[in-house]
Amino acid sequence: MPKQIAVFHPTHSEKGTVNPAPLVIMAVVFALAGWAIVHFVVPLFRDKQIPAAGQVISPDEQAAIAGVSAFYTIDYTEPENAWADRVCAVSTDEGCTVVKGYLAAAIRLTAEKYSVQTGCTVLPVELVENDEINQLRIWKVQVTLANPWPGVEQTHAVYVAVEYDSTLQKWLMQHILFEQEMEKYTTTATP
Repeated sequence: MPKQIAVFHPTHSEKGTVNPAPLVIMAVVFALAGWAIVHFVVPLFRDKQIPAAGQVISPDEQAAIAGVSAFYTIDYTEPENAWADRVCAVSTDEGCTVVKGYLAAAIRLTAEKYSVQTGCTVLPVELVENDEINQLRIWKVQVTLANPWPGVEQTHAVYVAVEYDSTLQKWLMQHILFEQEMEKYTTTATP
């Protein structure tokens, strides 16, 4: 005659009735986990200004994001002109002239000196200036670098000028504002 093996199940007693203790413990654990998420994880994202699901990003905002993303995507192993070409692809002619004529050599030196290989995440923060007459807008964006190099914050604010190109009928990055230009938006007036 085969032996019967008794199998113990934690939610059932030996008499076959349901034991509520494990279920109560699981409910308490889930409640504590939910409380921890609401009190510790959710606040991390409150100040990020991430566009809500379904929120439409305007074409000028998209140009700011694309321009800053191209600007902060740097790889010292790429061919010499790759960075400038990438930035120029999303820039106005004027912006491209500044990139190739003034910035490309300095970016290349920095990239090689620190072996920079980074990409970034760009989040729009706010439109700080809207010049309808010249079809120029200034956006404040938040940049988070994947691999920052010495002297550069991993997450920092950048102000970027975007301009509407009536020939191409689209918004393009004009340039990332220099420190002197940003002062207009970062200093607060004293009474």
